[in-house]
Amino acid sequence: MMKPNPLSSLKSLQDVDRLQLRIGAVKGSGYELFLSRNGGAGQLTLFDSFPEAMATLDQGALDGLAGVRQAMNPVAASNPGFEVMAEPFMAIPQAVWVSVKHALGSQLVAASVRELKTAGFVRQSLDKSGHPDVSVPA
Repeated sequence: MMKPNPLSSLKSLQDVDRLQLRIGAVKGSGYELFLSRNGGAGQLTLFDSFPEAMATLDQGALDGLAGVRQAMNPVAASNPGFEVMAEPFMAIPQAVWVSVKHALGSQLVAASVRELKTAGFVRQSLDKSGHPDVSVPA
C-alpha cells in the first residue's frame, strides 16, 4: 500500500527500490523476510505490528507498507490518501508437506489443519497480527 501522488506512477517493486522509498513491514512476516533477504524495498523499516506500521505511515514517516493485499485493500478504500499497487511484489505459497510414505501422518496433518481452522486459531492469529480482513478458506 502506498501514498499516491506523486507516487501513483509506481508500478513495481523495482520502482520502489529505484526511488529508495521508505517501506514498512511487520517483523517476521513473509513480506519482511522476503524483502530482508532479497532487497528491493528501498529503505525497509520493521515494526512489531500492522497497527504500529499503519500509524507510522499515517504520520508520514513511511512511503508505503508491505503486507497482505486482502488487508491492505479495505484500509486503502477507507483512506483516500492511500492506494494498493496493482502489481504484487511477491506471492507466498501456503503448504503443509508430508511424505507420501506416511499416509497416517498425512491424515493427521490434514485433520490438525482442519481443527485449527474450525477452532478459530487461524482466524485469531490473523486478527492478532493485524489482518482481520484476510479470509480463511474452509
